[in-house]
Amino acid sequence: MGRETLRQRERRAAHFRVRHEGLADRAPVDAATVQQCLRGLDKHNCNHFGVRACVRMELDGLHEPPSHAWCGGTRCLLPWPAVGKRTTFIAYAAWRRRDPAVKQLIVGGADPTVSEAAAEGCAPAGLRQALHSVAPRSAVYAVAQIACDACGARPGEDGGAAARCGPLLRCAPPLLRCTPCGCVCCERCLWSTFCEPPQSQSEERGEVRCGACRASLHTPGGEEAEEGAALAGHCRAASRASSAASAFEEEAEAAAEAADQEADQEGGGEECGRFGVGEGVGGSPAGRAAVAGPYSFLRPNCIVCNLDRTCRMAGRRGDAFAALPPRAAAANYAAGSSDTALLRALCSANAGVSLDTADEYGMTPLHVAAWRGAAASGDAALRAAWCPARALQTAVPLPTVRGAGLRVLISSREGHAGAGSVVIDGAVPEPLLEKLDALFASLPLAPRYKCTQGLNDRAYFCDAEGWGVPIVGTPIAHMRFLLYAEAGGGLPPHVDLSRTDATGRTSTHTFILYLSGCAEGGETVLLESLSLGKGSVRAAVTPVRGRLLLFPHACPHLARPVVAEGLPKLLLRGEMY
Repeated sequence: MGRETLRQRERRAAHFRVRHEGLADRAPVDAATVQQCLRGLDKHNCNHFGVRACVRMELDGLHEPPSHAWCGGTRCLLPWPAVGKRTTFIAYAAWRRRDPAVKQLIVGGADPTVSEAAAEGCAPAGLRQALHSVAPRSAVYAVAQIACDACGARPGEDGGAAARCGPLLRCAPPLLRCTPCGCVCCERCLWSTFCEPPQSQSEERGEVRCGACRASLHTPGGEEAEEGAALAGHCRAASRASSAASAFEEEAEAAAEAADQEADQEGGGEECGRFGVGEGVGGSPAGRAAVAGPYSFLRPNCIVCNLDRTCRMAGRRGDAFAALPPRAAAANYAAGSSDTALLRALCSANAGVSLDTADEYGMTPLHVAAWRGAAASGDAALRAAWCPARALQTAVPLPTVRGAGLRVLISSREGHAGAGSVVIDGAVPEPLLEKLDALFASLPLAPRYKCTQGLNDRAYFCDAEGWGVPIVGTPIAHMRFLLYAEAGGGLPPHVDLSRTDATGRTSTHTFILYLSGCAEGGETVLLESLSLGKGSVRAAVTPVRGRLLLFPHACPHLARPVVAEGLPKLLLRGEMY
């Protein structure tokens, strides 16, 4: 064996100090470093949390959320349930699904149970050893699941059902309502079952199980788990859901029949019913199973996207969904191809895949199964998903566009790549702009996957019901919101890529709808050529709320940096065919 390098020796020494916590010399982290680490998590940069750095950092300190979650101190631009609360590095990384960072923080000795409600943590004995002894993806998945559930916990939840904590009911906050069983457990209860060895052949090591009825929180079999919880008397919600399931099934069937009759009366053709999930029973498995039968699937032409082509790429194992991890992309592929065996395997504990994980356009396996008409996959996804309601899309009536003024930027007669570029003022009425603002506020911000993205955040939306038709007169399957909330955010000279839909059509033009104005900076500049760069300006378009910019994909363009006086800059972008 060769000699160890200095880096290897330091890593080995750091691992030893982590295993023997008393030897770790941890120091508080200053505010500038905290913000740098949190911004690094946003940008998928895990370099701040190597084991050599973690052994010198106080990982369990509580910190304010990153400043870019707010704009102007009033409006929250990051729809995070925990905004305004202090958080730890591992809780923030788990909520943002930065799995590599969560893994490194677990190795570095971070306590996933520390929160503002439990500043000292509520970890049971042996939690650290249990996290290190299971497969890393199982540990990361468990931390992410409980962290996401804790963000949505209700402070006033009844703790009487958390019987595992003992006769005095000293529950460790927050109290979480488990899915699918509906039992109320504190965080310590969940971690205690995680640390325990399997008690039957149906249990797997590294699973997060309900502390009351030991139902798995993320594997199929919700009906059996709920029935066991109701019989044990651990959860009143489970018994209420059981008694309400039959009534809800009748209501769902009646609603489906009424929707079918209404669709037939409106003009025939293919049916376009609602794909609903029973919110009336609190998202319990019995309620979800009740609506698993009377599916009303989305009409194929409601979503004009490339899922048909993607799902046929069996040789690529679903990695055509580039913005998803390979296993989550495989779950979307399995849902669309009715491969229920693969879908159930992927949502097992050892696979570490959340069926609520969406691609960049918000399409979960449940959404894909509904769109593709795969009833078996939809049933499996309903029983295993944490939050089935994420697959819902809501249609709203939209007004028509009147009185828009058009201005030609580059004449269609010119031999320029941007020939035919135009800008339309007043293209979109204010009521529609307000609805788009509300839509953006409800969407999560996507990770910054590429360093070339610049200082902007993006939110993606799959327009399954034609929200964007009044904007450009045609369905827009994939819409992207771009938010510039930091001074200096812009994009260098580039050209846009085209998109091919399920029918083989290839997009030709880009549209940009400005949802906010910039008094200074933030212009979109059409260039003469990429080789000449910034010095070859053909036209500069200033962001004005309601202004619509249309130009060919091949037209070179850039986005000038946003200055502090022009923040925030928010726009909607998409492709035209």
